Amino acid sequence: MGGVSYKDIMDYKKLKSDIIKALLENVAFDGLTWNVVKETVAIEGHSPDMADALFPARMKTVAADISAYFDSMMMDQLENVDPEKYRIRERIRIAVEKRLEVMAPYKESLLHLTRFWVRGRGGLSASRSVWLTSDMIWNWAGDTSQDYNHYTKRMLLSGVIISTFVYWFRDDTSDLTKTFEFLDRRIDNVLKFGQFIGRFKKAS
Repeated sequence: MGGVSYKDIMDYKKLKSDIIKALLENVAFDGLTWNVVKETVAIEGHSPDMADALFPARMKTVAADISAYFDSMMMDQLENVDPEKYRIRERIRIAVEKRLEVMAPYKESLLHLTRFWVRGRGGLSASRSVWLTSDMIWNWAGDTSQDYNHYTKRMLLSGVIISTFVYWFRDDTSDLTKTFEFLDRRIDNVLKFGQFIGRFKKAS
């Protein structure tokens, strides 16, 4: 009996991606609930059992997969960007900007996702998702650190991402200018804090 083929994996990923995309359209109007997930799966032409197969932990899996969906879109956008042309600070800014840009058409839906996380039902899932986003960005930016710097960088960037996303929800400008300005300030603060940590480590 043969194992799972590459085609099977790609078909599964595409199926899940298609469901997530359709779900994001529905969530804006109906909210983020398990019933909406099942209805979306049915609308896309699949049996009700498919929802449990795709999202075994139900809403926690759905929330994590939505974040992963936008991570994938962000990385697609970054394929056309040569990180070597930019300083580290600029690489981080560009990556977070790309993440915001791919999220922008789904702002209302993502507000429902944030409410799910904030209400305590998906706190750990939220933290892990933000960490994975941060890790992808640092890896793309060329970070190869293996010591405490590896975790410190991702922890600090996770804080930048969370605070910037929260600010973005309140930003009513169409071009995200205010959010990008806020992002610049947060990156500056984090870089200064990171330099302080580095000096502290050397002195201890």
